[in-house]
Amino acid sequence: MQPTEAQPGTPESGTAESGTVEPGNAESADVTSTAAQPANADSTAARSTAAQTAAAPPSRGTRSPRDMALSMAALLVPIFLLLIGYRFLGGESPTVWDPKPTVATARDAGFPVVEPGDPSGWTPASSQFTPGAEATLRIGYRGPGRATAQLIESVQPAATLVPKELGAGAKQVGAIEITGRDWLRYQSQSRRALVLDEPGRTIVVFAAASDAQLAGFTESLRF
Repeated sequence: MQPTEAQPGTPESGTAESGTVEPGNAESADVTSTAAQPANADSTAARSTAAQTAAAPPSRGTRSPRDMALSMAALLVPIFLLLIGYRFLGGESPTVWDPKPTVATARDAGFPVVEPGDPSGWTPASSQFTPGAEATLRIGYRGPGRATAQLIESVQPAATLVPKELGAGAKQVGAIEITGRDWLRYQSQSRRALVLDEPGRTIVVFAAASDAQLAGFTESLRF
């Protein structure tokens, strides 16, 4: 028998070739699919981050001008109310000092006290009594127009007391009669004074005030 010849034009492996993807095309498709996946993931992450940023509340460290103004008002209003209450209750008025207990102590010690008067416009501001061999009573006053005065009563003689209180440069510049008593007028660099020199005591009234104010203050003393 003769061998059968293959018919021309018919491929020997036609069935195997039909429906099969060539190796080169398969590799290209895999690469394209793999490259597309990271791009899609990055896009999704970016959209998620943007949404979170838009929805996030403003930082507490950032305050608007309105918030700052409200905070300042909350601080200033109580201070303003305190100042009003301070003035209403007389907080700006000078403190009034009562010299009576000090005067009583001096009198109990046997000190020859001249009663401080109640001079118009003058307010007691301080008092002190120092007992002993040089016993001295001091009473300070505030007067009109920011004037100040001090009443000093001491057992020390005038020759000793005046330089101590008025300074070594104080000079006698005259005399004046007040309520029937002769007072000596002294002048220092910044003060003027009236001095009553009596046996057993010396009274000095000095002030940063006018002569009329000084004389008016001295007239109020009660002997």
